[in-house]
Parts: sequence; C-alpha cells; structure tokens
Amino acid sequence: MICLSCESENLSKKRVKCEGTIKDDKIEVISEKMVCDDCGESFLTEDQMPMFRKALADAYREKNGLLTSDKIKSFRKLLGVNQIEFARMLGAGDSSVKRWETNRVQDKVYDLIIRSRCDPAYISDNIVKNMEDLAVKDEYTGYSKFRLSRYLQLLARIVKYASSPLYFFKVLYMLDETHFFKYGATITGLKYAALDYGPVPDDYRRINDYILKHGYASVTKNHKFSIKADFNRSEFADSENEVIDQIISSLKEKGEEFWYEKSHKSKLYQRFYPYELIKFSR
Repeated sequence: MICLSCESENLSKKRVKCEGTIKDDKIEVISEKMVCDDCGESFLTEDQMPMFRKALADAYREKNGLLTSDKIKSFRKLLGVNQIEFARMLGAGDSSVKRWETNRVQDKVYDLIIRSRCDPAYISDNIVKNMEDLAVKDEYTGYSKFRLSRYLQLLARIVKYASSPLYFFKVLYMLDETHFFKYGATITGLKYAALDYGPVPDDYRRINDYILKHGYASVTKNHKFSIKADFNRSEFADSENEVIDQIISSLKEKGEEFWYEKSHKSKLYQRFYPYELIKFSR
C-alpha cells in the first residue's frame, strides 16, 4: 500500500478527524484512517470505510435525537430476536434492521416505533406527556382535565406540611373531593384508586418517576419530597383557591395525620372496593 499523494510506503493507521455529509448535514467524527508519515496525507481503505460510515451515521443520529446503531442492536438483543424478526415486529422491510445497525439512518417514524416497542422509560414518559392531551372530563376525573403544571404547583403547596407520598396524596385527594362536593368538579383532574392505605392517584408511579427524572422534584432517603415549583394563585380559579387555602390552613394546624385519617373516613372512598377507581358522584 502506498500514499495516493506522494507514493510513499511509510503509512500508519491513526484515529483522526474525518468529515462527511448525511442528509445535507456536514458531520465531523473521529475514525481510523491511513496516514502518510512523509506528507501527512490521509485516506480511508476499503476495510476502514464501513466503520467511518457507521461513526458518521451515529454522530448524525445523536445530533438529531435518534437511536444509535448500538442502541437499536441492544433493544433487538434484549428481545432475543434476529434482524429479520425484529424488522417484521416493527413492520419494516427484512433488510431494514441490518442497515440501521450499520450505517443507514432510520427515519423518525421508525425511531418512534422502536422506542414505543422497546424502551420502558420512553413509554412511561409519553403516557405522562399524553395525559393532558388525552384527558377527558368524566366521573373518574371529577369532570376536570389533568394539567401537570397545576399538579406540581399543588404538590409544592402541600409537601411543606405533608412531605411524603403517604400523606400528600391523601391531602391532594381531599382537595379534589372537597372542591367536587362544593362546586361539581375536582381541581386536579386525576383519577384515584381506592387502595387499602387510602385514595391514591391511579398513575402516581408514572407521574412521580417522570417529575423526578426530569428534575421537577427530588426525594430524600426518608421518602420526603421537594418540588421545584412555585404555587401561582392566578393559575387557579377563586373557588379552587378557597378550598386550597381552607385545607392548607387546617393541615398546618392539625397536621398530616389528621388528613390521612380523614381521607380514610371519606364516604366517597368507602363506597369502592380495593383497587377500584373512584367515581366522583354526589
């Protein structure tokens, strides 16, 4: 093998900066090339070209928020299927996965399909993100629509005085129940399950995992929550602020145990068997 520029035979394999173009986007990566020790000219051999193309494709994917080739491969192996089987699971052509695991970039549609089939964290995140879009006003939500920003603000208001899930979920439920019986709608739009240890938001694990993962909250070793949000009265109707003020004032005076017990004595909660969803009705 000789240098294509000066015909020297003094060549070395080196990892150097290489530039390429994918979808009209210029990408720079570090890849192995042959470098002439005499003139400094560098070039890719036939054997080095596949690794360069793979590095280029993965750099493009990372830049555009797509799954890398190794991540796609790891998802496939986790499922224990070969490339053709995985492609058919995704509704793609038989050779698609083979290309994606090397140097071809999958489009965004298939990227979403792979995530929705294989990535539990992505699935959980999207359930929470879609709760607002898919929310309906019915007897399970207390005829209100869920909004994450309002949920965070209410938690920020409550956790100062009831800082563990065991207690702040009960206070949250009592806010909703009290407002429902006074004004015909809940404040949060959450669905609650009637568990043995009291009423709890049905999707509380997903919601809590989401707000912790995205830095909206933190938790200590003794399960105390800290919410990174401020309560904004203007986000709530006068009737909602009235009930919030009333229960927070009582919470400060009587403590979290009082509201924990009160939630258990709720006649609405007691109508339902364990694990049933509570229906808000007068």
